[in-house]
Amino acid sequence: MTWSQRTPISTNVLGALFGAVGMLILAVPVAGHAATVTVTDCTIAGPVEIQGRSTVLDVRPDDLVLKCALQPLGKTQRINVRANNITIEGPTGRIDSSFKGRAIDVRADGHITLTMATVEATNSNGRVRFRSETGFTILGSIIKVGGLKPGRELRLECSGADCGMNLCQSTIEAQRIRIVVDGDIVSDGALIHTRSPRDRIHIETRNGNILFCGGQVLGDVEGRMTIEACGEIDLSGAELAIGRNIMIDSGLCGAGDILLVGASVRNDFGKRGEIEITAAGGAGQVDITDATLIDDDRSASQNDVSEINGREQTPHEGFNNTVGTPSTDS
Repeated sequence: MTWSQRTPISTNVLGALFGAVGMLILAVPVAGHAATVTVTDCTIAGPVEIQGRSTVLDVRPDDLVLKCALQPLGKTQRINVRANNITIEGPTGRIDSSFKGRAIDVRADGHITLTMATVEATNSNGRVRFRSETGFTILGSIIKVGGLKPGRELRLECSGADCGMNLCQSTIEAQRIRIVVDGDIVSDGALIHTRSPRDRIHIETRNGNILFCGGQVLGDVEGRMTIEACGEIDLSGAELAIGRNIMIDSGLCGAGDILLVGASVRNDFGKRGEIEITAAGGAGQVDITDATLIDDDRSASQNDVSEINGREQTPHEGFNNTVGTPSTDS
């Protein structure tokens, strides 16, 4: 067939290196009897179908490798993608929609992988949702909701036990971003970016740790961000700049430290807000060595500083399980 190749695959896909960044991709378990459908033609001539108001690419129970530009066909407004494991392989593999509402919906019974790919919903009222059972691997890719104005919402969610996320050298942008997984979140050199009005970022692992080394999490003047982990949160070297509120909570399962070594955490450019950093309800350790911590100074009566393990005054180091000397703490 001109649009696909079906080849048997083994019971496990081996882990691969991230290359220059040297990060290991988690091994992805797949069904022993699945085949791989490689799609290079995204027109109606291939496996792409029109169902009501949606353009649908569904190859279940097989795996999917998308190597063409998938767009709404005819008068359809939405794109739905379904498969066992889903790989969007760029730069030829991409998904685009300009319609409002749930413009793009990608769901895998297994893993979702984006490699040098672009997924974009350009409407300011657009929404994009990715759902996976075993996790995400996003390498050198762009997921963007919105055009000249910010799009409405981006969700990346997985529900299986220990399902996690690897996010490397990629950009994620929307008005509201929600990332919820069960296992570890590992990121290197990524940009997570929201734009106002009323922008939100929520990053959560229910049973894992968060390792966000380097990279940026940026919000606008009305921005609010929460980062929550069952275990440890390591934001060493990362830049977090959110206009209003920054809430970082580790150890929600009982134990877990927070590392902010060389990190920059600030909310001094937007509306009045708070920075609250709590490790295991105050029982965990927060390391602020060489960190830049700048809470807004817009309190009506006093200079405002970050709250760390319940202490909202400087110095932080040496009190409330906080260690290390920061570069700036104001």
